[in-house]
Amino acid sequence: EPLSQNELQAFALALRTKLSRSGDDEVAWMLLGRVAMSLNEFDMAQQSFDKALRMNPDNMQVLISYSQVLLLEGSEANMTRAAGMLSKVLKVEPTNLDAISLLALIAYERKDWPQAKAAFEVLLASMEKSDSRYSMISERITDIEQQMQTEGSVMPVTNHTGAIAVTVDIAKELVDKQPKDGILFIFAKAASGSPMPLAAVKLAKYSFPITVELNDSSAMVAGLNLSSAENIVISARISIDDSVMPSSGELEGHSKSLKRESVSDYKLQIDTLIP
Repeated sequence: EPLSQNELQAFALALRTKLSRSGDDEVAWMLLGRVAMSLNEFDMAQQSFDKALRMNPDNMQVLISYSQVLLLEGSEANMTRAAGMLSKVLKVEPTNLDAISLLALIAYERKDWPQAKAAFEVLLASMEKSDSRYSMISERITDIEQQMQTEGSVMPVTNHTGAIAVTVDIAKELVDKQPKDGILFIFAKAASGSPMPLAAVKLAKYSFPITVELNDSSAMVAGLNLSSAENIVISARISIDDSVMPSSGELEGHSKSLKRESVSDYKLQIDTLIP
């Protein structure tokens, strides 16, 4: 059962007493930080997590908990700091749903609708429909889509050092199978890593062949972008529902694993009908 407020305060006092008597203890500092979060004592939580990270900078649990504290404070500087911590987590644990969820919230707070939508869709795809969070995340995606429609948001395309020019064409046998009013997504992901796109372009109007540029400008957080990956897979998908997640009846194509530094341009063919 959840601890009462008095029990949490007693636990915090016991942890501080232990630390003052026996010196630094990574687990004790981490626990004190979490208890402080529960008591809404965010300064104590930050100080405790700082202590734990000095002892072990790669403690993934502390990085995630610390990010939560920074997001509760809500300043742009702390959101940027939290995003950096979460990026570090995803480099080690690319499918960590807690980290992806927090990154989705950061993008949402920043009104970065395309990135927030992509992150929430990754979360939704990882859940069963019976999950209590499924409907909440689905509603959040609907809200984001309404915001994007209102503001006309698109995934940005700008010149950038280290960019990759991707030319996409479609197989002749699939030309007549294109969905009406389809939306073209062209994106790159790490070959073995985070399911989040590292760079993406979204086009509502297009004709084949078409050339676009993938670069770091559409990264959700610093450090989790095209330049951060050693090997990548480039994909193109004609979506029927404005979602980067695949659905039946959509068309797609994927590259093999590519060494990013050796690729400046790439020709990709959409050659598969998703059953």
